[in-house]
Amino acid sequence: MPLLIHIPSPTLDQKTRPAAHLTRLAAIIQGHGAATSTPPGVTPILIKTAQSRQELRRALQNGADILYLFAHSTQRGLVFPDETTANGPDFASLLPARLSRRPQLIFFNTCYAASNGLAQSALDAGVKKVIAPNESIPLQHITGYAETFFERYVETRSKQQALHTANRQYEENGIKFHLLK
Repeated sequence: MPLLIHIPSPTLDQKTRPAAHLTRLAAIIQGHGAATSTPPGVTPILIKTAQSRQELRRALQNGADILYLFAHSTQRGLVFPDETTANGPDFASLLPARLSRRPQLIFFNTCYAASNGLAQSALDAGVKKVIAPNESIPLQHITGYAETFFERYVETRSKQQALHTANRQYEENGIKFHLLK
């Protein structure tokens, strides 16, 4: 089951409307385009907000096959609303203890996740594939990139093809994510 987690950030939230974005993303992942509600008989995708490390740990403990993390991140790691951070090893320690409950794919929609240790620590902790950017992501395109990726992924079931499509569509806007294994 996919899990979409938002870590609030004043700058990110003011520009991106995270609740609407996560609702659209859930509908896309379920294969229902930009629908805003879950059709009857379809298992809903979990959408959570994590205000702290403890809340993030709780949100992750039941496991997920796909984890989408929408948050503010710096060169030092994830930034929580109280301005504390979680670097790569900190993040890996929040993943479920049982390997079978760890995500098979983590999509870090956070700045610097491929270069600040978050992505590598997730891989070292047993996550099979990680999608993450090396650099800062322009806020005006951060939600569209993820939606483009997941639309293509639902269509093709190929992470590589979906990544190629989204990177090509957004390259002129300075956005490039990487698939790490």
